[in-house]
Amino acid sequence: MPRHVFLSSAVLLLLLFVPLLARGSSEAAGAEGTESKEVELFKPKEDVVPADGEEEGIEARYKSASSFQGSSLVEADGVMVALALAIYNDGVRYGTYTDMWAKWHPYGGGSKMPKGAAWDNHWKTQLVTEPSAKEGHHDVVRSPKAVVRGNKIFVLASNFTVITNGASGPVTYWGLELIVGEVRKTAENDVKQVSWKKTSLPKSTHEAPMQQHSWERLEAVDGSRGVAVGGSTIVFPLLATKRAYEGKEGEDITACTVIYSDDNGVSWKFPAQAAIANDCAFARLLEWEGKLLMVTAAPSSSSWRKVYESADNGKTWTEASGPLSRLLRDAYALPDIYGFVEFITATIEEKTVLLCTQLVFIHRTEEGGSAPNDTHNVIHLWLSDGARIYDVGPISVDDAGFSFSTLLHAKDGLFALYSKEGEHGRPGSFVFKPLTEQLRHIKTVLSKWKEVDDRVSKLCGSTTTAAMKDGAEGAGCVGPLPTAGLIGFLSNNASDTHWNDEYFGVGATVPTGTKKVENGFQLAGHGARIAWPVGRQGPNSVRSYVGEELTLVATVIIDKVPTAATPLLGVSMHGFSPRKHLVLRYDERRHWKTRFGEEENASAAAVGGGDG
Repeated sequence: MPRHVFLSSAVLLLLLFVPLLARGSSEAAGAEGTESKEVELFKPKEDVVPADGEEEGIEARYKSASSFQGSSLVEADGVMVALALAIYNDGVRYGTYTDMWAKWHPYGGGSKMPKGAAWDNHWKTQLVTEPSAKEGHHDVVRSPKAVVRGNKIFVLASNFTVITNGASGPVTYWGLELIVGEVRKTAENDVKQVSWKKTSLPKSTHEAPMQQHSWERLEAVDGSRGVAVGGSTIVFPLLATKRAYEGKEGEDITACTVIYSDDNGVSWKFPAQAAIANDCAFARLLEWEGKLLMVTAAPSSSSWRKVYESADNGKTWTEASGPLSRLLRDAYALPDIYGFVEFITATIEEKTVLLCTQLVFIHRTEEGGSAPNDTHNVIHLWLSDGARIYDVGPISVDDAGFSFSTLLHAKDGLFALYSKEGEHGRPGSFVFKPLTEQLRHIKTVLSKWKEVDDRVSKLCGSTTTAAMKDGAEGAGCVGPLPTAGLIGFLSNNASDTHWNDEYFGVGATVPTGTKKVENGFQLAGHGARIAWPVGRQGPNSVRSYVGEELTLVATVIIDKVPTAATPLLGVSMHGFSPRKHLVLRYDERRHWKTRFGEEENASAAAVGGGDG
């Protein structure tokens, strides 16, 4: 919930450290540079270059698609591969069906992405899934995002077949299919090619959990992501559905689970407790420092989230706790987890980080004012190290679509594939874009965070404390300050009106009547205070995350003992009626006291005594 930090006293010199999770402002983000190498892919009716070996008529089938849905962006053995689902409509009832297409671009391979790689041409087009050849059979494919293991690309798809030529009306059948793409060089000319193979998972794979939980069907979590962990394990999220016969008529009950292979896709299994999260409509998988995380959303609200973790590559799961899980559960700090945004983990500068996208709606502003109904959509990239969160800035122009975005970090390169709105209501396409400037900016931010961590950790170390032991400046040093989870630091970076967070998060507001001094401000007079609005939230504004636990460390020099109990530091929690305050006060007897609440009879307890 939103919180405010207030500081007030007679005369103070302040050095503040506050765990604070915050998005940097768009001004601080600074990664506004656009790449000239972006490429438009999966544009309806476009001319294509078929991959070698594609059957005759492939171009006509591609052009017959009415639109495309984004699926994946992966890199395998020197080939960049974009996947999308083509949607067809033959003009009759139940006539909508889909199949999967790939566009791929060989770039040469190597341990690092080559600088200046030309992405604007040589994309080959390939049909991944063959459509049903039977009359009256219409296939609808759904799939999570693909997983890469070595030179192979794995997609676990759910295939719904609607049969419309039966005497009793349309009948729907479902099944799980494993689609595997393999990158290899041709023997003739040493050119890389991608081949695809589709196999149906045997019913014996999922019979036991379906009977145990009375599940009626299993399907891929569309827009989510599979992960490859360990040396041979591949994990995909699944959504299980059963009919709620005792509930409202036609109501379904859904649960989230996973299916995993520990032999590189040869066989597939369910976890020991098949239903990981009940009452679940969507799930995302992440790998974080040796553990698998599943972030789930309830059917009633995507902001109602739970996080589960597995330490054995998906075999067993428990509900997660700790700072990262609290961050992932927070719907205000992170964007919606559904399929049109992206969450990935990556190792950048030897640091595990979370990267995610958010679709931001911005009103167009013209001379004379703004048109309230005229908005454009921009995709922003966010960065988090599990504690701090930072808005890197926009990665798209103002025509981003609502349906899809995905990120890829591979071989020290960062790339995006996102949907683009079509003109005048026509179907849109997708944009492939190298995020070179954004990756450079991310590295700069991580370097700054590391530098500030190092500086903070030495502020009250044993050497510093011993050297300052006899001076007033050493009074506040109580040992080395922890930096794990430290997400806000106010020190000497300030102006007359603003106290800037050294971690690029939300800063504090400095009113008139204060005086800037080294590493802080001097406050004098009744009502003098500095406010740190770490939780103030609003549409498209800077948002912060402080979680369920908050620790604040402040160095304070009191110039004169007050004549009565004087508040020095307070935390206000909004969302309660009446508003709740926790206040730390210093009195004329040089005692510290806390007070919680605003009523006259609010409790007050002595914390300790001593000189200021």
